[in-house]
Amino acid sequence: MPEQKGIIKLKGKTGGYCFYKLNGKEIVRRASGPSAARIQKDPAFEKLKKHNQEFGGASQMAKAIRQTGSEVFLHFKDSYVSGRLAAACLKAIKKGEGTLGSKKGNLRQHKESVLGFCLAKDKTLTKTGNFKFTTNITAKRTCVTIDFAPVHPKDFKRAPENAYIKFTGAITLLSSYQWNEKKQTYFPENASQNAIGNFSETEIIPLNKSHQYINLRIEVPCEKEIRKTTAIIVWLGIQFYTTHDNSFQPLPQGKAMQCIAIY
Repeated sequence: MPEQKGIIKLKGKTGGYCFYKLNGKEIVRRASGPSAARIQKDPAFEKLKKHNQEFGGASQMAKAIRQTGSEVFLHFKDSYVSGRLAAACLKAIKKGEGTLGSKKGNLRQHKESVLGFCLAKDKTLTKTGNFKFTTNITAKRTCVTIDFAPVHPKDFKRAPENAYIKFTGAITLLSSYQWNEKKQTYFPENASQNAIGNFSETEIIPLNKSHQYINLRIEVPCEKEIRKTTAIIVWLGIQFYTTHDNSFQPLPQGKAMQCIAIY
């Protein structure tokens, strides 16, 4: 272990370091934080424990979203999406009903926490193109549609030369999450309507001409009526392509997927 040098020898903790004497030597090391067991049992850490409980719930919510769209999200996400999405879900829990440590995570009530979230940080749809669209859902929340205004080449000034484009729409169902005091963890309130989803894609279309009618229709994969506490999260992705040896090849630049609605 590193030893203290000099005439003055410190004892105690300061500046994130711990100074003490061991076997006749003056030792210095980084101060360690409280153990997990101490946080769970020591009343002094009760507030920290409750914050950790809520973060655990947020992590479960984020995991359910990511797993639902894993097939689609894989092409658009960055390596930090897990932590960023958990932080967004935590905002929903902090605004939820209940007391600290057991607040409900209801994304349908607090949709602003995730609305606009980008699977890759700062890669928004507006940076990719200036296209317009509207989203709608049927009265019984059984189907989501994304309808595009006429799409023109000028809408994608940053598109690679002679590029093609494909739009992808996806939905993820996320139940509200509640704290279970007996099991000391968060659980989805509607387990059968949680962590499931669906997606739809357009054909790969050329960007050298305008397209008047583009829409996406995404069926909600649930036979029972969707409960009021289950959120339907809608995502829209965009990917550019080029052609090589008579086949389409995806291009890394310009791709983006973003949360565009929550019903």
